[in-house]
Amino acid sequence: MFKHVQNDNGGGALAGEWQITVTSNGSALAPFAGSESGTLVALSPGPYSVVESGGPATGYVQLSLSADCAGTIAVGDDKSCTITNDDQPAHLTVIKRVINNDGGTKGASDFTLQVLAQNGGQDPPGTFPGSAQGTAVTLNAGAYQVVEAPAAGYTTSFGADCSGTIGVGQTKSCTVTNDDQAISVSVATTLSGGGQSGAAITVTPGVNMIDQATLSGVT
Repeated sequence: MFKHVQNDNGGGALAGEWQITVTSNGSALAPFAGSESGTLVALSPGPYSVVESGGPATGYVQLSLSADCAGTIAVGDDKSCTITNDDQPAHLTVIKRVINNDGGTKGASDFTLQVLAQNGGQDPPGTFPGSAQGTAVTLNAGAYQVVEAPAAGYTTSFGADCSGTIGVGQTKSCTVTNDDQAISVSVATTLSGGGQSGAAITVTPGVNMIDQATLSGVT
C-alpha cells in the first residue's frame, strides 16, 4: 500500500499526514499512516477496498487511486495500491483602482502590474495591464509581492493582501490604488517699482484659471 503526495505547486505535505484504512471481507482493519515507501498489509481472501482520511484541511485533492485499491484478492495474491494526492495552485485577483479627482485622465489599463514570487519559486509569467474588474493570477504557494511600474503624476498604494504568504489552494484579492496629484505652480507677478510677487497656487490639470490681482491705489 503506497501513499504518494505530489507537491508541484508549493505544498509541503507528507504522506504520513494521511491515514489509510483497508477493509477486508467487510471488516475495517486498524488505520495506519501513509508511506511513500509502502506499507505491507495482510488480507484474507475475498473482497477488499482502501480509503484514506486526514491530511491537510485544504489545498490538496485526491488525484488518483490505482486499479488495485479495490477488488478481490485470492490466496497467495500480491497486489499494489497507490493513492496519489496533489497540491493545488493558489489564486490571486489583482484589482486596479484609479482615482482621478485632480484632473488626471489615466484608466486602469494604463498601469502595468506584475506578481513576483519570493519563495525561490518561478514567478507567474509576464506583466499585465491593470483591470478594474480584476486580473486572476495563478501562483505557487509561498511568499509573493505585487509590484507596479511607476506612472508620472500618480501615487500608488497597495492593499494588505498585495504581499505576504499564500497557501496551497488559497484565494486572495489585492487592490492597487493610484491617485492623481495636483500640480503646484508658483506664479510671480512683479510690479514696476513695487517689488511685489504672488504666492504659490495649485492648478488642476485641464482647468482654466484666471489670475486677477486688485491692488489698492492702482487703476
